Amino acid sequence: MSRHSSSLGPPLSLQPGRNCWRVAEAERLTFLIDGASYFEAFYRAALNAERSITILSWDINPRTRLLRNVPNVDGFPPELGPFLRRLLHRKQSLHVYILNWDYSFIYATERQWFPAVRFGWNSHPRLHFHLNNRHPIGACHHEKLVVIDDTVAFIGGLDLTTRRWDTSEHQHHDPRRVDPDGSRYAPFHDVHTIVAGEVAVVLGDLARLGWHRATGEHLMPTHRRPVSDLWPAGIPADLTRCSVAVARTQPQFEDQPEAREIEQLYRDAIATARRYIFIESQYLTAHRIGEALHRRLTDPQGPEIVLVTRMKSDGWLEHHTMDVLRARLIRRLRDATGRDRLRVYWPATPNAPSDTSIGVHSKLLIVDDAVATIGSANCSNRSMGLDTECNLIIDGTGNEQVQAGLRSLRYRLLGEHMGRDPSEVEHAERRGFSFIETIDHLNNGSRGLWDCSCEVAPEVDHLVLDTALADPERPAGPDQLWKMLPGSSLSQYQSYSHPALLLSSIAIGVGLLGLAWHYSRRNSS
Repeated sequence: MSRHSSSLGPPLSLQPGRNCWRVAEAERLTFLIDGASYFEAFYRAALNAERSITILSWDINPRTRLLRNVPNVDGFPPELGPFLRRLLHRKQSLHVYILNWDYSFIYATERQWFPAVRFGWNSHPRLHFHLNNRHPIGACHHEKLVVIDDTVAFIGGLDLTTRRWDTSEHQHHDPRRVDPDGSRYAPFHDVHTIVAGEVAVVLGDLARLGWHRATGEHLMPTHRRPVSDLWPAGIPADLTRCSVAVARTQPQFEDQPEAREIEQLYRDAIATARRYIFIESQYLTAHRIGEALHRRLTDPQGPEIVLVTRMKSDGWLEHHTMDVLRARLIRRLRDATGRDRLRVYWPATPNAPSDTSIGVHSKLLIVDDAVATIGSANCSNRSMGLDTECNLIIDGTGNEQVQAGLRSLRYRLLGEHMGRDPSEVEHAERRGFSFIETIDHLNNGSRGLWDCSCEVAPEVDHLVLDTALADPERPAGPDQLWKMLPGSSLSQYQSYSHPALLLSSIAIGVGLLGLAWHYSRRNSS
């Protein structure tokens, strides 16, 4: 039974300029679990737009099908590009602004070339599309943010792009889970939010700052409208009249100061935990977050920690870099506590091959049902210091309504992962089970959370680059990148016992140097 008191630890203090950017009130807030929920909510909210829709994205694809399990509304097409163009045609005062990462050639096989030209993003005079390359070498614009009329906003882990749509059932053979070319893809899990009220103005300000830095253009704020005019039909609010904050990662670049608010928020929240820490993240490599977790595990009265991640990263390069760094971090955490207060899982779906997991893409932290953060930042070094990120913080300190909402979110997520109704999770905890004991008690169906060893083959571990290159936390110049490459001196090559290991190491280095070269050219033009 539970080892810890049900009382909360020392409350988290939100301090603008330290662990957040600005604090505001959310008139309404709803958690959108998985892509089907977000895409439909965006579609319905955008129908109500009058003045502006501003989208900040890592990737966006006009062929993305927003509706797959519900009928279209009033003849508006379900695909993103045609949908936005129809909106602009119907609403003469509406402008759409899209700021998308000017991505490296390293992703060219996965993402469309020259999207503004190929798919006509700029084919309408009030559709303004810009590729953002105003960031340091090797960094990326990773925010996932939509603001509509400064009244409603979406923020979380999902881009409006392909291979993101899925339902919370994550059926292995869902015929609707296909990309625009008709190719199937694996189940995909993420968490997003829709917020309304004062916080939407704050997020609008953040979007306008990003647009100005990328384009030099100033966008004017939009006069706020009544929330009821914009809130999408059929979506109830999980929380009302609650305090929230916006936190950023922002690298130092030209006259832009560094901001590491998300990293500091994670460290502060972890330090306050008494009962549990729950993290869902695509990556688990951030060493400062690892240090904060390690300190809590070495505390005999520290909290239980549950980490949900993907079984392995997509692609050869990430497996040979990010998975190696994750294995080292998890190994250190396990050495601190064994299995008593730490669990690392990957979610599985029934009838899936044993080597296939649900693709965890969420970026979520919940601590003691008192504070949560959801956004674009992974638990990786680059998300904490190099890439441009934004997260929403929900502060439930001293607010029973918010704590109940965060508890309900946690029950929903655990229920989804284990194929259980959220009420079953709640009932187990009411019986006195701790967080980990609840999972152990319910995790016995065809769908569930599988222990993730996070280990990699020794020969792969041997290959990994210096952390500062594989997962950098700050910008580095080309001269620094060269020095960090494996085998930058010939004598280092002699340590590789097999030619294949040497070739793999060189391939990793060349790929990452190519990324840096690409950005150095972009930023010097």
